[in-house]
Amino acid sequence: MKIDNLTKEGIIIFLRAQWKPVTLGGIILLSLFITLLIPNKARNSLSNPTGNTLGRENNNSTNKPESKKQPFNPFGFLFDNNVKKGKLANEASSPLKNIPNGNTTVQIPSTIVKVQPNGTRIKQSINSTGTTQTAQGTIQQNSNLQTGVDSNVKADDIRIIFQNPDGTTFTYIPPSTPPGEVRWGRYSNTKSKYAINYPSNWQFLYSTDSNGFEGVALYPPGVDPNDANSPFIGFGMSASFLLPAASNIAGAYVTPLTVDGIHGSLYTNGSLGASYIASTLSYSSNYFGLGASKSDATFAYVYYYMLNSLTFNIE
Repeated sequence: MKIDNLTKEGIIIFLRAQWKPVTLGGIILLSLFITLLIPNKARNSLSNPTGNTLGRENNNSTNKPESKKQPFNPFGFLFDNNVKKGKLANEASSPLKNIPNGNTTVQIPSTIVKVQPNGTRIKQSINSTGTTQTAQGTIQQNSNLQTGVDSNVKADDIRIIFQNPDGTTFTYIPPSTPPGEVRWGRYSNTKSKYAINYPSNWQFLYSTDSNGFEGVALYPPGVDPNDANSPFIGFGMSASFLLPAASNIAGAYVTPLTVDGIHGSLYTNGSLGASYIASTLSYSSNYFGLGASKSDATFAYVYYYMLNSLTFNIE
């Protein structure tokens, strides 16, 4: 996978899946966000659309190219050697029951956005039936979160652990009341055979990378997805990746992870609210990644239930 404009900034080696898990974790998530938001065929010719933001129709410029701005990437920490290993608990986490199902009256955007291989973004209307097709799957704008979580039929061991500045750790437990307006939908990828709940009232962008995997980026309501500094949650599959020069961000904390019988690792780099959250899982000879660029009350809450709703080997 070649990305010319990143080479100038420090890309030093091309990696394959056989590298050790910590390096793979960073590679997977870096690839996911790069391939989703900077499609590889036209990275040197992207420009920002004028007056065409998500949720606002522009009849004259729906296919205008993107900005040259690169998306914020919180995963550089994985290329630093200062990584602390978490410990797997003796018992698997208990099944989640009686989950708050979200507010089904919250407004859902009227469109999702497909990012083309040449960098342009195309608005796609949401089907009035509540079920909309992407390139490789289906999104249902209304879904029961409990059903999504209960769909995991194999072992789960899901813990989001943050490390405080004094070295102590904190295991996140979501509040009984959602910290913000969240309405749940469900995304199913028919090619890679996984499904995950997502906040359907958030802005939904998707694209296909050069290996044929569809990736998704989610932005909260009111956030500009064209701004490289905007917070987001992203997920998808990856097969091969690029490794940039080592970041000077140190102190990643790694916790072993099992979701629906699939093993992986979860990464944080600080205390709750001051850290990102990133997970990678080895699946179907490739890798699934789920990352959040921050961990404030809303992002931690959404990330926790997305991860718990993730299901593999769907039919």
